[in-house]
Amino acid sequence: MGKDLVTQIIDITTSEASLGDRLAKSARLLARELGMDDCTIYRWNEQERRFMATAHAGKRSELVVSYNDGEGLACSTANSLRPSKIYTPKLETNRARGISDDGLIGFRSTLVYPLTDGRSCFGVIYLKSRTKTTLTPARKRQLTTSSKQITYTIKSNINYMRLRSAYNEFRTVQKRLVNAEKLMTLGELSATLAHEIKNPLLSIGGYAKALRKNTEKNSKNAPYIDQICSQVKRLEAIIDDIFNYTEERPLCLCSGDVNEVIRSEMRLFKDRCYANKIKIKERLAKAPLHAQLDKDQIKIAFDNLIANAIQSMKDGGELTIATRKLKDWIVVEIGDNGGGVDPRYLSDIFDPFFTTKKGKDRPGTAGTGLGLPITNKIVTRHRGMIDIKNNYGQGITFAIRLPSAKDGGQPKTACR
Repeated sequence: MGKDLVTQIIDITTSEASLGDRLAKSARLLARELGMDDCTIYRWNEQERRFMATAHAGKRSELVVSYNDGEGLACSTANSLRPSKIYTPKLETNRARGISDDGLIGFRSTLVYPLTDGRSCFGVIYLKSRTKTTLTPARKRQLTTSSKQITYTIKSNINYMRLRSAYNEFRTVQKRLVNAEKLMTLGELSATLAHEIKNPLLSIGGYAKALRKNTEKNSKNAPYIDQICSQVKRLEAIIDDIFNYTEERPLCLCSGDVNEVIRSEMRLFKDRCYANKIKIKERLAKAPLHAQLDKDQIKIAFDNLIANAIQSMKDGGELTIATRKLKDWIVVEIGDNGGGVDPRYLSDIFDPFFTTKKGKDRPGTAGTGLGLPITNKIVTRHRGMIDIKNNYGQGITFAIRLPSAKDGGQPKTACR
């Protein structure tokens, strides 16, 4: 003996398939078991304030994709939270009875059941037949129970999505707190670094440069002196990165052309790109793109992204720089074909001290890991954001979005 309608609906809705697949199978089952020519399951979209067709069994040409708030039997059924039934295909007759629903055209019988938990309506089920079709009391009970099971499925999915959103928000807040703790620790260390490391380091660097100046190039000591100078320069860069990240320098904003800033910075990198066999592809907007900028700080952000791109292309490649206007945003895209970032680490790249430059054991163990956090901080302080287009194995593009200047590019300075 085969399973009854309710049991089959329970089997479908409790499966591990996606919600869309479960609703589609439910629609096909209801149409077949109840002898209907068409079955459509509509879900209520609160943001758009309308019912949207989520699953359909029948002719595609007869599908009404959506019902706006107040339209059709969908809304009257949702308001009453009780089933509706119509037994006439004539549109003018329906309108005379106060019913306006294009989905009834061509059908002799229409049943609309609400998907409700008794308080809220999550959608409706349309069941339509080209002949006059009535359901037995047993079938009506099965349909009522089936609609409740489908309601439970939709409601469970909504609750799951809310929980997942809350969890993601919790993880975001948690990560911010961890970063804030790192920043506090880093701030405390920076004062010590300034006096205990940087000042002696400047002395070492100064003496090393003096030694190099007074040492013959062919001297056996020359390579050692060069190594000292190189390592001092590296340590100074690390300390500068720490200061750039921890210091809250005031932003002095003035209207500036982003294209001009990009052109200025690219002149500094052309020789380095040439030496590394990297082709530069510029696609800058023809018209000036004005934004409120602290030019000194935004240059640091651009420099970090360009330097990262060059470092990722050890065997040469293509550096892409593009600018454009997108509604109220100025978009600057800096991309490379250096292999991209492993998706496992993508969510960590703006964390302080994390780096994808490979150390001996794993990503995250080499470099200071402050270049991208500094860039993100600068862009955020400009009230902008950074989007990432990562194609692992091929390359990555960072798209900086900055608010467009609303003064038409007129000079205007503001510090904050």
